[in-house]
Amino acid sequence: MKKCSKCKIKKNLSDFYRCRSSKDGHKGVCKECENKYFQNTREKRLEYSKQYYIDNGEKAKQYYEDHKEEILLYKKQYYESHKEKKKQYAKKYREIHKEEIKLKKRQYEESHREQINQHIRFKLENNINIKIGLYLRNRLRDALKGNFKSGSAVRDLGFVSGNAIENVKLWLEQQLYFIPEANERTTWENYGKLWHIDHIIPLCNFDLSDPKQLKKACHWFNLRPLWVKENLSRNNKIDLLK
Repeated sequence: MKKCSKCKIKKNLSDFYRCRSSKDGHKGVCKECENKYFQNTREKRLEYSKQYYIDNGEKAKQYYEDHKEEILLYKKQYYESHKEKKKQYAKKYREIHKEEIKLKKRQYEESHREQINQHIRFKLENNINIKIGLYLRNRLRDALKGNFKSGSAVRDLGFVSGNAIENVKLWLEQQLYFIPEANERTTWENYGKLWHIDHIIPLCNFDLSDPKQLKKACHWFNLRPLWVKENLSRNNKIDLLK
């Protein structure tokens, strides 16, 4: 037990933050009092930090430039020596604050919907790997219709090594073909407009709650490029590779 120097209440040591310079290894003020202090002085501290940067910004920049290598080395060494500890802390924090994190994420997405959509559109237009991954995940999600997922659309592509999306890209590139009706060849530039990534055996023909069947459904060998009109007219029929 330890008495808080602020509220004068005796509490367990677990109610105090750790402090190496203290005899008992803990701060003199309890967590509750310290948290209240930081909440009540937040605006004041932000203003101080802002003013400090205005007064010392150039000096700080110069110091960083003069000691850049040693600063980066220290940061790297610190990260490596604390990596596992930080991972465990982050995992535990997410478990304890699971609902709070979900709520904050939902609130952020609602208040920044337009910026998020713009960012997603930009990534989809400029990164074909992200576009492929998103398409495969969305197809699997739609096929599941809200049911439990027993695997991953990308992880279960079936490649033993390497980047799964890069590998599936190479597999599809080997099958790109000329479409006489459109008088055009399938390319990554016209992906999504002229052709789709098609599951040869449609996902609805598998029991996706079974991990083994889901792996078969998502396997790279079950994917091919297919003309948009032909894909939309299939109606989940099973046909052979052309």
